[in-house]
Amino acid sequence: MDTFQELGFSEQIMENLAAKGYEKPTPIQAQAIPVIIEKKDVVIQSQTGSGKTAAFGLPLLNNIMDNVPAVQFVVLVPTRELASQVTSELTSLAKGTDTKIASIYGGANMKSQITALREGAQIVIGTPGRILDHLKRRTMSFSIVRGIVLDEADKMLSMGFIQDVQLIFKHLPRRRQVIMSSATFPYSVESLIHQHMLEPERITMSESDIAPKEIAHKYAMVENAEKERALLAFLEKENPEISFIFCNTRSEVKSVHLFLAKAGVNAAGLSSDLSQKQREKTLNKMRNGQVQHMVCTDLAARGIDVPAVTHVFNYSSSGDSETYVHRSGRTGRAGKSGIAISLVSSLDLAGFRQGLKVNSIDAEEIQLPTEEEIIEGRITNHLSKLESIDFAKDADIADEFTQLAGQLSPEQAQSLLPLLLEKFLRPVLVEDPTSQYQTLRDTEREGEEGDESGEGEESRGSSRRGKGRERDRGGRGRDRDRDRDRDRGRGRGRGRGRDRDRGRDRDRDRDERMSDRPERGERPERGERPERGDRPERGDRPERGERQERGERPDRGERGERGGRGERESRGSRGERGGRESRDSRDSRDSVRSGAKAFTTVCLALGRQDGLDQMDIQNILRRQGRARMDDIGEIFMKDHESFINIGSGSLRAVLSADGKQYKSHELFISESPVSYVDEGAK
Repeated sequence: MDTFQELGFSEQIMENLAAKGYEKPTPIQAQAIPVIIEKKDVVIQSQTGSGKTAAFGLPLLNNIMDNVPAVQFVVLVPTRELASQVTSELTSLAKGTDTKIASIYGGANMKSQITALREGAQIVIGTPGRILDHLKRRTMSFSIVRGIVLDEADKMLSMGFIQDVQLIFKHLPRRRQVIMSSATFPYSVESLIHQHMLEPERITMSESDIAPKEIAHKYAMVENAEKERALLAFLEKENPEISFIFCNTRSEVKSVHLFLAKAGVNAAGLSSDLSQKQREKTLNKMRNGQVQHMVCTDLAARGIDVPAVTHVFNYSSSGDSETYVHRSGRTGRAGKSGIAISLVSSLDLAGFRQGLKVNSIDAEEIQLPTEEEIIEGRITNHLSKLESIDFAKDADIADEFTQLAGQLSPEQAQSLLPLLLEKFLRPVLVEDPTSQYQTLRDTEREGEEGDESGEGEESRGSSRRGKGRERDRGGRGRDRDRDRDRDRGRGRGRGRGRDRDRGRDRDRDRDERMSDRPERGERPERGERPERGDRPERGDRPERGERQERGERPDRGERGERGGRGERESRGSRGERGGRESRDSRDSRDSVRSGAKAFTTVCLALGRQDGLDQMDIQNILRRQGRARMDDIGEIFMKDHESFINIGSGSLRAVLSADGKQYKSHELFISESPVSYVDEGAK
């Protein structure tokens, strides 16, 4: 197949392809598109940059029923950035048609997503966690879904989305088309294929396509302590137009970013530490040419499509062959050449060579740049900057200096020029990136969120993963202190009563042991002791009797009169038979019954099918929602959601937990349209 015309696409789609400069299908598109149009299950072995988005996107647009305003196809992706990228690609291909496309991922406004779904979105692109949340909320239905795409399935499963993906498949109709793309096929991916695909047709790219020959693979032996200086030396020698610098951890991203920025390198950092808004801002700077080098983790860079990348630097060894393929695949796209340079320590050398062998990649070992090579690279970089400047147009120079320059002798001009060049071309730290990380810490400390509704989906994977942890640790400490103080305050009065009871019990035990004293043994019960019964200061104290009217104190009110020993023993025997009822839950129910405290029912989009119980729900409300225990009423758990009666004192704090993270679950909390307050009072 040499042209798109042979595939029978509509005239509008053909115009869109021409506008994007797509003249003929890529190898993966030529093989996959006809099979997908025939509605067969397809497995595509591909990597980012091979044209796989159009390979599955064009058939979806071709098979859409325009007159049905409901979700017909679902595309699952591992990250927000990839969801945004795929949405942008399909939207441009569908321009001028009636097809409606919606992007559904965490970190974006939930209400706008619900609006898009209600307006009849036909193709939904999103991350598994947020897709599942909409299914639980019943804001999205899969009743007429005709197909599902799992893009970058290997990465999706390695990020821990396997459970969410399995639950999503349970919502799909039995008859549906399944399309899967993956660069590698570990056991988890093969297992998913076996479970959910029917005789899939496999489209495998050749070995040369998996590791493109346009990429020159190189590595240098560098110990960890010298990697920052070595990286700077390679950047100055190679002078990349645009490069990705891959690190394994967020702390490495921060360290390398700060080092390069202080050295005057035009670099930006990208990791899950940043909010969604900050990440989008950083990516836009790179796409607009304002950022030359991107320091990032594998997760943060997943799904980012920047065609002009000339170099990839592996600051940290990836640890597995699959990740190396994904990293190096960032360059050498669309037939262009690229360079992948890895900084390998002696500890990582064996694993690095094994990864090259598995992927049939030949890598050249190189030495660190010499001082002469670094200077030569700097000069080349400076000359390129000077060529792009029109001094006559851009410079605003006073006439006196123009006249002075004309009167300089050649010797004076020659001696002055290096000084001026040094001042003009010396690297300047335009913006201190430390403020970026400081701002992030301040945001965490104040409990604010960097995006509109919370997530980090990756987080789930994601990831929505650093600021929540700091806030949760602080919140848990405050909760424990507050609960301890409250319990101590509640327990003062009860403690005095228990101390008196224990003292009298000890007296009784001592009396029984001293049975040889007849005057003690003849005292059958404490109520017959005249000196106890006639003590006016104990029995006739009016303030004790008046305290019975304080119905607001359920723990006092339920204690009854401070009567004889028989009532205490009766209360003790009841405790032996069935155990003492939880005071917190009793307080909540009594408050609902008496109307002393207003309760509101909230809905949490997590239930029994998520592997949670009522204790987990309480932990979520106390830690993430900062709810007081006496404000947590009855909990009604369903399969996919839970309804909780919350006291007015903690309602606002609980609702503010919407978008936070609990273990691998993103929290979605809102006031319930159905009230369970009356149910809790029954």
